[in-house]
Amino acid sequence: MNGYLTAYGKLQSFIVTLAALIAVRGVALLITQGYSTPIEVDWLLIIGQGQFLGLYTPTWIAIATVLVGWYVFTQTRFGRYVVAVGSNAEALRRSGVDIRRLQMWALALTGLFAAVAGVLVATRLASGSSNSGTGFELEVITAVVLGGTSLMGGRGSIVGSMIGAMTLGIIANGLVLLRVDVYWVPITQGIILIVAILLNSNVVSRIVGRIR
Repeated sequence: MNGYLTAYGKLQSFIVTLAALIAVRGVALLITQGYSTPIEVDWLLIIGQGQFLGLYTPTWIAIATVLVGWYVFTQTRFGRYVVAVGSNAEALRRSGVDIRRLQMWALALTGLFAAVAGVLVATRLASGSSNSGTGFELEVITAVVLGGTSLMGGRGSIVGSMIGAMTLGIIANGLVLLRVDVYWVPITQGIILIVAILLNSNVVSRIVGRIR
């Protein structure tokens, strides 16, 4: 739905996904009335709590996702087109690529992986909650920008995003270990996001200036 509204309805993807976030969370609150729903199915809990070779299942899923994402974005035509549509969609369209279909599939895959993340969180906690994941969108944006992805499109890296996410996790964990007040964690993340965007925009400006 998000992909269709963005590609064929010509709406901004950021606004569409934000509206979907609010609407779906509202539906979840309506269905659950704000209560958590316990998950008691053993084979389902393995997804979030199972272990293999000393690592939890979500870790293996994360590693597999990074490897597949790296391959798709660097070794396949679809991945190169996704990067290109963020850089210059009109040029890509004039080269004969159906950019609307491409945008729709890109956002559909985004929704799929968001759903996988939701399943991982729910099975990890052994309960489904409509309030779970609140604020994750800020952490995701901070991680990908910190990893070198441009908010204007056309530049990004799966490996960079992974490094950005790990950096945020290390900082948050470090603050806890240092016994810093837990309320400083989102403050720190916000500051990191602002600094990352400033550095990101400066790098882009320098590249554009050199090209000119």
